[in-house]
Amino acid sequence: MIAREASPFPIKPSHQTESGGFPDQDLNPEQRHHLRVVLLSLGILLSPSSENVTSDTQTEASEPVEQTTQVQEVSKEIPVSRFLKEVGEIKISDYDLNFTNTYATRPVVGAEEYTRAEYVSQAIQFTDWDEGTKSGVPPVVQDTLRDILPGLCAQETRFDASRESEVGAKGIFQFMRETWLQYGGVLGQERSLKAQVEVAGRFFSDIYRQLMVRIDESKIERLRSKFATEEDFLVTLIVPLMINSYHSGTGRMVEAVESYVDVTSNEEMSEGHDLYLAIADFAHVSDEGYLEDYRDASRAYTSGVYAFAEKLKKDNGAAGQG
Repeated sequence: MIAREASPFPIKPSHQTESGGFPDQDLNPEQRHHLRVVLLSLGILLSPSSENVTSDTQTEASEPVEQTTQVQEVSKEIPVSRFLKEVGEIKISDYDLNFTNTYATRPVVGAEEYTRAEYVSQAIQFTDWDEGTKSGVPPVVQDTLRDILPGLCAQETRFDASRESEVGAKGIFQFMRETWLQYGGVLGQERSLKAQVEVAGRFFSDIYRQLMVRIDESKIERLRSKFATEEDFLVTLIVPLMINSYHSGTGRMVEAVESYVDVTSNEEMSEGHDLYLAIADFAHVSDEGYLEDYRDASRAYTSGVYAFAEKLKKDNGAAGQG
């Protein structure tokens, strides 16, 4: 069966413990991994360091007072994420949300057991990850995209498969004819959600490959050094860059990343989602090369996608539930 299993536990900030951790002691490793991916993608897990401190508190029971103090000190040092604040401040009108939900909850032709939003999240397939050759799409990137892509479809078309843009983009994902054909789409099937999802999986797999290959390796390593783990690097920087590449073009985002790294010292670089936002802000004010066309819509796109994804989850579980 294509569908991913629904998350077997609720994910709410109110479940947080006094020490800042989550009561995951009874979860198996696969459940812990899924929980961490979802928390990272929504920005609930703000700092790997706070997670480490919580773990120390659980294992070093002989020093509870000192460890509790350490947790409190770390919590004070965690800055408010500009990116998450921006996402939270985006207002989606009741009309837009109702219109979106009307289409997002319709059954998929040929796969009626799914709603449209469920199918986007659960049926999409990416290039398998090969740990030996480091090729394909890492599992944590795949999981995060499955959480976020329903928001992209909501942003693009409100899940209305009949949409066609002024420049000829078609279907729920709004593929242009050239892109549709390049990634295996068949002319005449642009309105098929199943066909759109197949092409989207190939397209996003290629976006990941291009970002990791075309950005200079030394610059990738400088960016990677700003994150405590590879998972954090992929979830809070690479995935937002992929979403923005979908809208603005991978070449433009490669140029934005490389130009930003060229003029920014390691000490000046932001961390987490805010490093992505710093790159987007840099591109927005630049008038060099491809970045000359990176304007307001490009700058706002990724935040809008994340806002829609979160709204869909909160309101009716349309994204990522099966």
